[in-house]
Formats: sequence, C-alpha cells, structure tokens
Amino acid sequence: MKLKKLTADQWIRFGVLAVCLLFCLGSLVWCCIGLAKGRELSTVLTCIASIALLFIPELSQKLFRFKMSTLVYLLILIYAVTPTLGHSYEWYTKVKGWDKFMHTTGGIVFAMFGAYLPKLFCKKEECNLWVCILFGFCFSIMISVLWEFYEYFCDTFLGKDMQKDTILSIIHSYKISDNPISIIGSQNGITGVIVETVNGQVTLPVNGYLDIGLVDTMHDMLVETLGALVYCVAYIIDKGKYTAFHYIPKTTEQKTE
Repeated sequence: MKLKKLTADQWIRFGVLAVCLLFCLGSLVWCCIGLAKGRELSTVLTCIASIALLFIPELSQKLFRFKMSTLVYLLILIYAVTPTLGHSYEWYTKVKGWDKFMHTTGGIVFAMFGAYLPKLFCKKEECNLWVCILFGFCFSIMISVLWEFYEYFCDTFLGKDMQKDTILSIIHSYKISDNPISIIGSQNGITGVIVETVNGQVTLPVNGYLDIGLVDTMHDMLVETLGALVYCVAYIIDKGKYTAFHYIPKTTEQKTE
C-alpha cells in the first residue's frame, strides 16, 4: 500500500498542530504539578480545554463539509492556545490588553464561520454576499453574548472573577440623587471605597469606585463586535472571492475518493 505524500500546506498544518499540542501538554503537566503548590484547578482545566480546541478545526471540516484555508487554520490553532497563555500563565494580568486581543480575534474567527453558514444551509459554494455578511456578523455577536452569559454565571454561582473589575473615579446613578425619580445623581473625584459589613467597615485597597464587571463586559462585547465588523468589511471589499471556508459538495467529494 502506497502512502499518500503530504503537500507543503499539510506539513505546515501538521507541524503547527504538533507544536501547539506539545505546548499544551507540557503546560498541563506543569499546572498539575503546581496544584500541590496551591495553583488553581481551573488552570489545569484550561489546558485540557485548549487541547480539545486544537482538534476542532479538523473535526469541523469533516462535520460541516468545508475546506479551511491554511492561514485561517493556523489562526484558529493559535487562538486555541491563547486561553492557556492567558489563565495558566497569567497573561491576563501580566500582558496588558491580552483579554481584549482574544475577544477581537474571536470576533473575526466567529464571523468567518458565520459567513460560511448560508453556504452550508444552501449546500452550494456560491451564496448572496449580503446574506453571508449578515450571518457572519450576527453569529459572532451571538457567541460574544453567550460567552458573557457564561462569565456572569461563573462569577455569580461559582465565585469566580471572570468579569474583571474596573476602577472608576466617577459614577452616575439615580440611586445617589436627591430626587431618584427624575434626576440622575453624579459623584466625581472618587478616591476610595468603604464597605459596610456585619462585622464593621472594610476599606477596599482601590483608588476609586470598584465597578464589578459591567465596564469589562461592555468592552469585551465592543471589541468582539469590532473584530466581526472588520471581517465583514474585508468580505465586502473582497466580494466574497477569498472566503475562509469553502463548501465541498458531495459530488466533488465522491470524485476525489
């Protein structure tokens, strides 16, 4: 039996996949060892999730009948590793803007897949340009919203802090107004927060008002929407000629076998 020769693209895909997989496996071992030193279990789970995500591109091509361009394939592999870098190696706090980079990249990746969905539903490679753009944009925003729901669930019911806090020096609210029915109250120049508890007062170690996730959530959704918008604009300029995913009809697949 003759072995099928791999093309240059296939070698590149296999090589990057192998490197990413080895990195995640090594990180998994490192995090497991770190459990004895007080490292959070979630760092181990993140490594496992990244390993699973590395196989999503290949499985998706088989399941959803498309051929993914090599550049997009590599982009998704790298994107699958970023959660491990962010959480297990603490890049979320050590690298400024890492979280926003991930959300922006996610906006692009999910818009790519969303733009392919009409082709999958219609079972043909050629589809209306504006339908693909609409699907891509809306699908990306939907994933963004669902992810923020997930973060809120983890923070509320599991005691996590995925929706990162923001320090503000000014707030606007009806609750701090002399007339809370019709006038918005404002507080400027906030330099600290004192919390009243059953055990007395606690002064939080922050230089301002502690927002508990709203600003971070909105910024995440904004940058992910921006990523989706960037891809949609590129899709319009390109007129859908060089799409990330190409539909593979059954007849074409049968001829190649």
